Amino acid sequence: MLRKANFIFLILIILLTNSVCMAKISADEMRLGGIHLGMDKVHVKNIMGEPDNIVTHTSSLKNKYVSVDEWIYYDPRAKKDPNYKKFWFKVFFAYDSAYKVRSQNPNFGTIAGINVFDKIDKIKKYYGNPDHGSDNYIAYEDDSEYTGGLMFKLLEMPDNTVVVSGIQMALYALAIPLDNNMKD
Repeated sequence: MLRKANFIFLILIILLTNSVCMAKISADEMRLGGIHLGMDKVHVKNIMGEPDNIVTHTSSLKNKYVSVDEWIYYDPRAKKDPNYKKFWFKVFFAYDSAYKVRSQNPNFGTIAGINVFDKIDKIKKYYGNPDHGSDNYIAYEDDSEYTGGLMFKLLEMPDNTVVVSGIQMALYALAIPLDNNMKD
């Protein structure tokens, strides 16, 4: 009986510890490279300048097909050395509003200073235990009405340290108003 009580107590401690340590990201912290979700193209251009490339495609968002503009910014060194094109920063727009931002560029990180190539320990020290994760990624939900979050793609290095290889900030349940721009 004592073993069963100790086991139940241990489970309760684990559950309480995990619920206390799970950190929701505030709306103010939901910035990547200075860009926040919902920002319009004019404001993004004021911060980032003209994109190096724009790709327009159709995507299914909230079970509707919408036109998406993907603005791509390459590392400035890519102009001289094409190998630097792998270090990019992308902003995805639907209805001129940013709904997803991705970075594989160590120059564009979170407002907390988390960048590509930072160790996983730095992320957990700032944000706490992730809300979701696996060997390849960890993710933190935001505390806003839009249900978004930050996802960190992980890479294990030859010395067994785990580092960030990419960062994504996105709205999970895209909050786009139903209007005349939306096609059935």
